[in-house]
Amino acid sequence: MNWRFHRGLLATYVPLLALFIGAGKPVTADIPFRVASYNVLFFDSGDSGRTGYLQTVISEMEPDILMLQEMRTSGGPLMTGLLQGIAPDYAPTVINDGSAAYFRTGVVSFISFTAIQTDLRDITEYVFDVGGNEIRVYDCHLKASQGSENENRRLLELQSLHAHLSSLPTGTEYLVAGDMNLYTSSEPGYQYMTNDMNLVDLLSVAGPWHNNAAYAHVHTQSTRTTRFGGGATGGLDDRFDFILSSYEFNNNAGCEFLAGSYTSFGNDGNHFNVSIVMGANGVVSAAVANALHEASDHLPVYADFVSRTEPWTLATAIMFESNTVSLSWATLPMQSNYTVYSASSLLTNFTVNLSGTFVGTNTWFSPIPSDEVRRFYYVGPRN
Repeated sequence: MNWRFHRGLLATYVPLLALFIGAGKPVTADIPFRVASYNVLFFDSGDSGRTGYLQTVISEMEPDILMLQEMRTSGGPLMTGLLQGIAPDYAPTVINDGSAAYFRTGVVSFISFTAIQTDLRDITEYVFDVGGNEIRVYDCHLKASQGSENENRRLLELQSLHAHLSSLPTGTEYLVAGDMNLYTSSEPGYQYMTNDMNLVDLLSVAGPWHNNAAYAHVHTQSTRTTRFGGGATGGLDDRFDFILSSYEFNNNAGCEFLAGSYTSFGNDGNHFNVSIVMGANGVVSAAVANALHEASDHLPVYADFVSRTEPWTLATAIMFESNTVSLSWATLPMQSNYTVYSASSLLTNFTVNLSGTFVGTNTWFSPIPSDEVRRFYYVGPRN
């Protein structure tokens, strides 16, 4: 499914979904949103030469929440301008100690920010609302470089974050994102995040990432092999950039991670230890690969989520062949029977419910008439 079409329609037409079906049940739709994290290499007011490249990269990802590292305060107006050149509803929050967050006002509301002091630089908490569900995102830029001293300093920073997270109410949903500067999953910092902090690595690829061709598909630094603009060189051989979630994600309430959506943007797995512009790129165009090379020494990462708005949930077509469709969705709580509705292309009305076979608590299969083929499907309690 094309993300731009999918997200744009929902953002535009969600107000139209206060409709009634059958026995008068209100219909609402899950709201999809994308979160991206990007180290923008000390972006400041003098970086107008990079704005076109950043526009190219960010417009391809089209995030609803954009977390930045190495963002200087003086670069704020320039960054806001280039983002609003992509979409006029991009809005800034607060730049704090190199961290920044931008969001799409058509999908997301900004609530607050908090600076969390650490052994090196602040970790910044940004609190947003998506469809009535609150989500906190913690923007991190941990200590760089190898060696036990640097590993321990990264651990100390994470322990400061953990102290803050421990004060939150049970069930709070949050993401921890940014440039973690981790070289391997055996490092104390990674082990602390995934064990003591109970964070989930949404990419789910643990291992000795550094300079290891077996992990070429997850590396995010460096996009370059020649030094310019203050960035690192050496080609793609490190996984420094992460998005992790609290365990409260994917509990069938609030915000849910869409499995398989985590992306190291521009990494096709074929650029180990070489520049991102060396030869063809299997996942982005030559123009986008060049923009990634010129914009920063890091690749951005992103992941997709939905904000659950009961009682109906958006279903994803996982198979479409001739006149049959298979759907998958996050299980609705406390329900054993479901009805599937197909929506019109403009989401302005719903058809009658479709008959089909439920082959699991969150999987549905049905033959459908050709005129019932739709881009969107919704699932709710059976009438």
